[in-house]
Amino acid sequence: MPLRRRSLALVPVTVLALVAAACGGSDDGGAAETTAVPATTAAPTTVAPSTTAAPTTTLAPTTTLPALDDLTETGAYGVARTTIQLDDQDRGRSFPVDIWYPIELETTGTPSRYEFLPQLGYDSTRALADAPVSGDGPFPLVVYSHGSGGVRYIAAWFTEVLASHGFVVAAPDHPGNTAVERFFGGGTPVEVTAVNRVGDVQAVIDEMARRTATAGDPLEGTVDMDDVAVTGHSFGGFTALASVSGFSNAVGSVEADERVDAVVVMAPATGLLTDEQLQAVDVPVVVLGGTKDATTPIDPNSTRITAAAAGRPLLQADLLDAGHQSFSDVCSYIRLTETLPDAPAAIVDGIKAVGADGCGPGYMDDERAHDLSNTYAIALLRSTLRGETQYEAVLEAPAPDDAEVQLKR
Repeated sequence: MPLRRRSLALVPVTVLALVAAACGGSDDGGAAETTAVPATTAAPTTVAPSTTAAPTTTLAPTTTLPALDDLTETGAYGVARTTIQLDDQDRGRSFPVDIWYPIELETTGTPSRYEFLPQLGYDSTRALADAPVSGDGPFPLVVYSHGSGGVRYIAAWFTEVLASHGFVVAAPDHPGNTAVERFFGGGTPVEVTAVNRVGDVQAVIDEMARRTATAGDPLEGTVDMDDVAVTGHSFGGFTALASVSGFSNAVGSVEADERVDAVVVMAPATGLLTDEQLQAVDVPVVVLGGTKDATTPIDPNSTRITAAAAGRPLLQADLLDAGHQSFSDVCSYIRLTETLPDAPAAIVDGIKAVGADGCGPGYMDDERAHDLSNTYAIALLRSTLRGETQYEAVLEAPAPDDAEVQLKR
């Protein structure tokens, strides 16, 4: 089954409205996304570079990235997706987790269906449902954390492609900070959400370790627990960083997870992280941001990470004219609603309001933003987790003409 760009033609407009509402970043979780910091955990918004930091290389523009592989589209594998329910009894939390994983290219089967509510969803044109895993494993593990008020599959453009490049990708819903709470009301305060999110990621890593070690489990022997990365968008960017640094505030604390070997963050929120916590991020990092992002602006969010984090390589890519939703699927949903003449105006207007930070005239094309993001993320993950050092050339290459790139070695 060839893997090409997904078609969203089957997405009902109601589910689009719900999912799009999930990505707005304006609820209590949005406090972190806009870099506001609770008084009890206030952190400076600028960080002086370490006196021992390696020099930063600013890469000169060019028009293309090296074609070592088609990092923007697919890898050598087909993709399948399954959904599990994770019951974290120690913390009293239960939540669904989507898992994308490599399968053989010639595999056929039923398309995986992304379903937000019963009978409301769409079929993937990349991923099959519950197909047999490739026998080439074990594969590195990548955890993806959604943005505030989000949903676990809002970055299928990223998670599906990662799986095609030989990664097992696990993305949880974060209870108390999901699309359901955003749309119907409720949710937990940002201080509680922050601690819970980091704990959720650790619970996902624990669960994947258990499943790969369990005889008879569909994922038995599939996951290489010696190679683990955490990725995320917006509040999910905070979550990824805090998984490495550890996090504490007035309501709780979570220890640093030493199993995490790399981090990729997109339009990250850093307002809840102290300078010391950012300095404790000592694994390879890719920081992706948009120069027009009004929700989590590059300065101070991306710039704080680049100035403070100890991990190497550390690449910061600022995508020119990209916005906050350039790193989600919301722009695709907007395009679909424009083809539906009977779509209720309130729903269409709601989706467009969410997409105002990243979609439409004046912003980078979202597919281009996805291509650039996939290129840098997959290059880092293939070189660091899979040991394919030839992909370091992508990180070191001259920058494309629609991005500004800094690399620390």
